[in-house]
Amino acid sequence: RFPTLLGNRYIHSGCMSNSALSRVYVCLRYNSLARAIIEEVKYKHHFDYVCLINDLIMHTVDLQIFKNSILIPVPLHNSKKRSRGFNQAELIANRLVSTVRKLGIDTSMIDLIERRKNTKTQVGMTRLERLHNLDDAFSIRQ
Repeated sequence: RFPTLLGNRYIHSGCMSNSALSRVYVCLRYNSLARAIIEEVKYKHHFDYVCLINDLIMHTVDLQIFKNSILIPVPLHNSKKRSRGFNQAELIANRLVSTVRKLGIDTSMIDLIERRKNTKTQVGMTRLERLHNLDDAFSIRQ
């Protein structure tokens, strides 16, 4: 189940068929540039790069996708979040919500998903290994 390009948006087919979600968007392709920027935030604590990621997303997507939308950051396992001190996905989502709201677009962020399994680090894994590593790692918060 890989993201499918529908129009100019990527929608994960597995997400669409197994939930009541009306749409799921990938706002930034995870390529070498995106990876390098996110690693600066994650491992070197260059939090000013969150603004750069925000700007890249804001200039890449149709801002109307945020209208009446909910951003759901990918969670870290509690032990990893305690160790790192933050979740970069939450930082990015919070910045996006703040920016979009300033433009008068109603959007919010919620922690709908929880990390059930403390998975191995995915650095150096192939795409298939990463997918298997994430098997049963997440659940919906009750």
